[in-house]
Amino acid sequence: RGWWWSPRGARAEAWGRRGAAVAGRRRRSGRGSSCRCWRCCSRPCGGRSWRAGWSGGRTASPAALAEMEIGWPTDVRHVAHVTFDRFHGFLGLPVEFEVEMPPRVPSASASVFGVSAESMQCTYDGKGNSVPTILLLMQERLYAQGGLKAEGIFRINPENDQEEHVRDQLNKGVVPEDIDVHCLASLIKAWFRELPEGVLDSLSPEQVLQCNSEEEFLELVTLLRPTPAALLNWAVELMADVVEEEELNKMNARNIAMVFAPNMTQMSDPLTALMHAVQVMNFLKTLILRTLRERDDVAPGDYTPYSSPASSGRHSDAEYYGS
Repeated sequence: RGWWWSPRGARAEAWGRRGAAVAGRRRRSGRGSSCRCWRCCSRPCGGRSWRAGWSGGRTASPAALAEMEIGWPTDVRHVAHVTFDRFHGFLGLPVEFEVEMPPRVPSASASVFGVSAESMQCTYDGKGNSVPTILLLMQERLYAQGGLKAEGIFRINPENDQEEHVRDQLNKGVVPEDIDVHCLASLIKAWFRELPEGVLDSLSPEQVLQCNSEEEFLELVTLLRPTPAALLNWAVELMADVVEEEELNKMNARNIAMVFAPNMTQMSDPLTALMHAVQVMNFLKTLILRTLRERDDVAPGDYTPYSSPASSGRHSDAEYYGS
């Protein structure tokens, strides 16, 4: 039978009954003639192991047990207001309620690279896409450090020695301070490139090569599974943010689609991979331009938390497709 805790009660009576029952079984078995402990033990303890219970080494008297009250489960009170942060967990917990736990690891494996998104800690972005939290952390840092305005972002390769150091930190769920934005952009591409299965690998090369219009490309998106579709949508939103700063970073829709395309598929045949990458570039470019048009159709304050404001004025379709 269960017993409830309350602000004025305890489970002492239940523990006392359980201790007596266990002690009786031990006396009958000969394992501990004087043991009064409710836990299992290998030799007599003379009743001293009762300190493992509630009374701190003293046996409760019948009078003390009679004064204790078993409260109702509904006898509760409001202690604190707690909020949940998607990166840092519960905030506002009283000190006495905080449980010592290891830091939240970003992945079930030792690395955040080369593992499936399903095995990683995920978070919803501003568009409702469930993507690995480490991607959102890298994106947040990239935007905070002005990466969208850096010339050649996602095109310029960083120094390799810094990239290895940052990889080690990312595997621990930490994005280093003052990281070079080109290194951060390169690692975002590397994350997609090193996936066990490319985001677009579930689509056959024939399906992609046969598409020639925006409607056909959009139909392909509907064929993706939920996880690849969410990753693709997140990547397209990121690339659209880059294009909005084209005047500063010199990266138009075609340029950013060109550098991302090889990271979205994995093909063994070089010739097929080259043809496929060209069509994937057109596929991504089409999705980027559509996203930019949709942003132009909404009010200026309706951007997602990770979207940068439009760089200047409105863009025309002629400017987009002429890139």
